[in-house]
Amino acid sequence: MPPEPRVGVHLAIAAGLDHALAEAKRLRIGAAQIFSKSPRQWAAGKLDLGRLARFDAQRRELGVSTLAVHASYLLNVASPLPSLRERSIRGLAEELERAAAFRAEYLVLHPGSSSGEADREAVARRTALAVRSALKRARAPGVTLLLENAAAERGDVGADLRELAALIERIGAPGLVGVCLDTCHAFQAGYDLRDRRGVNAFARELERTVGSEVVRLVHANDSKQVFGGRLDRHQHIGRGHIGRAVPEQKTISPGRTCPPRARRTLLRMPMAPKSGRSLRRPSATSRCPGSMRKVAAAGSTSGVL
Repeated sequence: MPPEPRVGVHLAIAAGLDHALAEAKRLRIGAAQIFSKSPRQWAAGKLDLGRLARFDAQRRELGVSTLAVHASYLLNVASPLPSLRERSIRGLAEELERAAAFRAEYLVLHPGSSSGEADREAVARRTALAVRSALKRARAPGVTLLLENAAAERGDVGADLRELAALIERIGAPGLVGVCLDTCHAFQAGYDLRDRRGVNAFARELERTVGSEVVRLVHANDSKQVFGGRLDRHQHIGRGHIGRAVPEQKTISPGRTCPPRARRTLLRMPMAPKSGRSLRRPSATSRCPGSMRKVAAAGSTSGVL
């Protein structure tokens, strides 16, 4: 039986790495996600490698065994504009190297938007080529790139699980590329996660397409928008349109399709809770609606945020 997922949150580092560590200690989390720079700017400040080494040692001492870095929102490796796509390739390579400097296990990337282009095969070809190019340019040992499923806004790439699976196959970098599954995005793209039947159907589709073994991270978000709205509008767990009809008594349980040694990482989003309650204790994780916990169990992820 696979071990329980590591549970964590997105931590802000704008106030400093020490503040992020203090939050990790207060919440007693086993996983965390950060931005290595402003997600809405191209420019990136120079990293203090010595400070990052100390941060890595301290977060591991606190039990934060999984760290993910989320790439800039400006990157669009699927863009039909050559200039933006090339800038995004350079930016992705830089983000991979920054994640390696943080000694993170994962870099999470939104594949981007095709601006409504109808030829999805052409979109997939250029997106895969762009990702391969960034992987070749970057020196990022130990970092797995995770492509995040999209909410189907503005020609988003990867909203359909079949398209996401085909993209990963085209990239052709086993072990270097995986999937980050966002529950809000899936819900908006037409996968109904409000009850057991819908979640089971989603889990079967996930296994048929992407394959549970490549899902390494789950972003457990509720949705402000009604089902199938194709809008990326996150809400706190249990306060949106996913969690209302879902029993909250269930616990996170490993999925039958998971590799025996796999650990999943569940990151509670969008923000860390303000109370002092621990996220490692079962009483705290039980706040996560059953549908989201079951989605986490469907993959072989090493964490849930």
